[in-house]
Amino acid sequence: MSCNFTTLYILLDPDWEELAHPLATFKTFTQLFFQHPARLTLTTLKITSQEMIVTNIRHAPDAYSALEPLFACPALQDINIKLRLVDKLDDSWLKGAAASWPALRRLNIKTLHSTISEMTLAGFIPVLRNCPDLHSLGFSIHATPVDPNLLRGVGNILVKKISVGSSTIQSPARVVRSLIGMFPSLWDVTPRGAEGPGWSKVQKLLQLMGPEESWT
Repeated sequence: MSCNFTTLYILLDPDWEELAHPLATFKTFTQLFFQHPARLTLTTLKITSQEMIVTNIRHAPDAYSALEPLFACPALQDINIKLRLVDKLDDSWLKGAAASWPALRRLNIKTLHSTISEMTLAGFIPVLRNCPDLHSLGFSIHATPVDPNLLRGVGNILVKKISVGSSTIQSPARVVRSLIGMFPSLWDVTPRGAEGPGWSKVQKLLQLMGPEESWT
């Protein structure tokens, strides 16, 4: 039996009676869905949830374990995740994503509140190595500069614009060097949410030097 299921949109609502986190609901769903052959043909996935303003939500699962079942969908190309707790995803999750989604073209990961992610710029190196068709990227990260030696042979020329979330940026110039080493064609960094002054400085430096300039 063939299955041509390609697109899935999931809206997660918190269980207000049980005060269960929506990721807990999603984790239960994945235990069933990702055993179905449809997971092999799924190319487009969007997951979002309502904002939760209560603080006593119970049963909040680990973000990595809740989203890890997505690695069982090898054909994924377009991924859009907008959830609380995704700021808890770290570089190990990116490494798993890179190994699981070689056809990845668009990746957008956004938290619903302004916190600094545990993912770093260096964490995207496996994604750049293993996902050559990637051309659209949005994320919240801990924007620490990357050792230039780690960027040899890594550059992705398809990504020209990225959207970013909150981050503490101590050295905008070094962050720009890292971004251009990773994305040689990059010309626009668009902050979203409460980004603080750091990304604005990064954008100004990027516009000043242009994508064809070299920092060496």
